[in-house]
Amino acid sequence: MAPSVSRVRDLLLLLHILSAMTWFGAGAWGLIAVRRVQRVQGTEEADILLQKMELVENRVFPPAAILVLLSGVGLVLNGSAGWGDMFVYLGMTGVIVSMALGGAVGGRLNRELADAREAGDTVKTAGLVNRWLNLGRIELLILLVIVALMVYKPL
Repeated sequence: MAPSVSRVRDLLLLLHILSAMTWFGAGAWGLIAVRRVQRVQGTEEADILLQKMELVENRVFPPAAILVLLSGVGLVLNGSAGWGDMFVYLGMTGVIVSMALGGAVGGRLNRELADAREAGDTVKTAGLVNRWLNLGRIELLILLVIVALMVYKPL
């Protein structure tokens, strides 16, 4: 027996919400971690946190973002919303912009930060950590706007 449309919708919605929570939670943790790095700059604790942040950046954000996007597409295909709904368009645009920022800017920052840490350049490392903090704030703001669009569907 095939699963009902509402059961598929519920599973897609659950995956969509859990993926968004993972993405947002990882981003919030990243902001907290980067603030801690700023306070303990140049210590072993800072290096460990930066390594963990790079791991999260590379292993948590991409799959969570992809699952948000794919489950959102699945919800539209399942009939939960339409391609013409403005909240769908804006939400998908926000996810794609966030993924592009994380991939392009975040990836470059990760490489530069790793190089600066390896070279022992604490001044450059501090500057890059500040840029990472700003990027994280922008990413979380984008995600908050996307969540608000999904919840309130204002348009």
